[in-house]
Amino acid sequence: MTVFKDTRVLAAMAVSMADQLLQGQAVSFDHLKDKEMVVKATGTLAQMGNTGVRTVDTYILAPKVIKKANLRDLVDAGYYTDAQNAELLQ
Repeated sequence: MTVFKDTRVLAAMAVSMADQLLQGQAVSFDHLKDKEMVVKATGTLAQMGNTGVRTVDTYILAPKVIKKANLRDLVDAGYYTDAQNAELLQ
């Protein structure tokens, strides 16, 4: 078992957040189908957004647990080939 964060999704979320901020809007994830995919950091993790001047809200992309049953997700994301997936499943 391992965890996986699709960097393509991470990049898309970063662009979405930056676009909202540049338009003078508050960052919102209401447009997401999977609302649990992104969580606002709290506690110690929220301190990552402390610049010393102000605290910037920090959002974390929820990791996906990868097991044998969903190993195909890594192929679909382009991180493994079908041949590599087959080899891992042996």
